Amino acid sequence: MTVEGKELVLEVDTGASVTVIPNKMFKEKLGYLKLRPASTSLKTYTGTELPLCGETQVHVEYQGQSAKLPLIVAEVDGKPAILGRNWLNVVKLNWKELFNVSSPDFVSELSARYKGVFGPGLGKIKEFEARLCVHTEATWKFHKSRPVPYSLRPVVEAELDRLEKEGVVTKAPTSAAITTSPDPPA
Repeated sequence: MTVEGKELVLEVDTGASVTVIPNKMFKEKLGYLKLRPASTSLKTYTGTELPLCGETQVHVEYQGQSAKLPLIVAEVDGKPAILGRNWLNVVKLNWKELFNVSSPDFVSELSARYKGVFGPGLGKIKEFEARLCVHTEATWKFHKSRPVPYSLRPVVEAELDRLEKEGVVTKAPTSAAITTSPDPPA
């Protein structure tokens, strides 16, 4: 978006009633403009009052649209510039373009940063404990394992052997029955 001929990056915030930029950005990009006292006071989402430096009228251009709009300058350095509803009512944004966040650069950056997650093979969760909470009045039922069709046994056994070699599963004795029972009532 171009403001007074300068390219500005603003974050769209439909919860913000007005457009606000940090004083530092204003001085760097639009410092030649005169500020008048702000005609309003602003509060953040948490209720904190925003320290305002003033406001001015600026010429805004976006994709063939142009308008003269109010801009509020706040002493909030380190925070992003916010594109509020007062500008959104006048400047019609290309919402499809804004919501398209999937880019090859973004994906490759994430893949490079988290190689362990996106790398080939299986990962392992270490130092993690799971806890299953079962209602104390639950009744337990035993279900025998489903039989594997004879024609599929070699394929299933080969897959289980592969998973065991990769450390995904561990072989248990065939006679071992898995039993669980709720805690006895106190």
